[in-house]
Amino acid sequence: MGGNRRRGEFRETLKRLKEAYSLALFHREDELFPFLRDSVIQRFEIAVELMWKAVRERLIEEGIECRSPKGCVRAFFEGGFVDGETAGKLLKLIDLRNLTSRTYNQEVAQELFEEVGRFLKALEQAEELINKSSQL
Repeated sequence: MGGNRRRGEFRETLKRLKEAYSLALFHREDELFPFLRDSVIQRFEIAVELMWKAVRERLIEEGIECRSPKGCVRAFFEGGFVDGETAGKLLKLIDLRNLTSRTYNQEVAQELFEEVGRFLKALEQAEELINKSSQL
C-alpha cells in the first residue's frame, strides 16, 4: 500500500486545500474570513507534510533513500522527476510550513494565506509528478 496510500491522501488533502482557499477568497470581506484563512493554513501544513512523504515513498519505489522533507525534494530533483524551478518552489513550501508551525499572529497568518495562493500550482505540479510512472 505505502506510496499509493500517501499519494491518495495527498491528492485528497490538496483537493480540500483548494476548496478551502476558494471559500476563503469568497468570504474575504466578511467575519468568516479569519476562520477560513486559518483553515487554509492548517490544510496547507497537512498538504506539505503529505507531499514530502509521498515524494519519499515515490523515491523509495525507485530505490532512492531520503529522510528529511528538503532532502527528499532535492532527491526528487536530482532523480529527474521534477525541474529546478518546481523543486525550488517545493523547498519554499517546506520553509513556509515550518514557519506556520513556529510562529502565529494575524499579520503572519495573512502573509501565509497570500503565499498559499501563489504556491497552490506548485503543489498541484508535485501531485502530478509524484504520480507519473516515468521520470522526466
